[in-house]
Amino acid sequence: TAATITNITAAFSPITVTVTDEFGCVGTSTPFELTESTVTTTNQVITICVGDSALIHGTYQHVAGPYTADFVSAEGCDSISNVILTVNPLPEVTITYDESVCEGSNVLFTATGGGTYVWTTPLGGMHTGANLNVTNAQTANAGTYELTVTNNGCAKDTSVTLTIVELPSISITSSSPICVGET
Repeated sequence: TAATITNITAAFSPITVTVTDEFGCVGTSTPFELTESTVTTTNQVITICVGDSALIHGTYQHVAGPYTADFVSAEGCDSISNVILTVNPLPEVTITYDESVCEGSNVLFTATGGGTYVWTTPLGGMHTGANLNVTNAQTANAGTYELTVTNNGCAKDTSVTLTIVELPSISITSSSPICVGET
């Protein structure tokens, strides 16, 4: 006859099993040690940006939320993996500026929507901060201004174009001198 014993822990070690057969004969096993494997639980938080994904329990995920999986060890015990996936939004970037100015003008670029700002100018210069000021703008300053805005570890790239209009060339010629009061 088979028997099942439940709720045995390592506290009962060493264990022996005694069996009596139908003829009244009694047999006892040699003592053996019971080792108890505990359930292992791991907890992890993963943060990504919108548009990214994270490998969780063998599958790429991109939707925020909790993910739980049970795994069975070689000893037959469970281990539990809990992962919370946080998805941060990309910065909402706005840049205000005068798109077209006359040569020699000052241009102020103002950006909003982030925590840190890194500008790259058409001449290859770098500038940090929400505002970029171009003073005495020349035609060499015309072109694409690139901006990387970072907030909560998520970055967004954007760009704007600045047009610098050359001042007209003026030439005055006179064949004779002009006296005061003459036209």
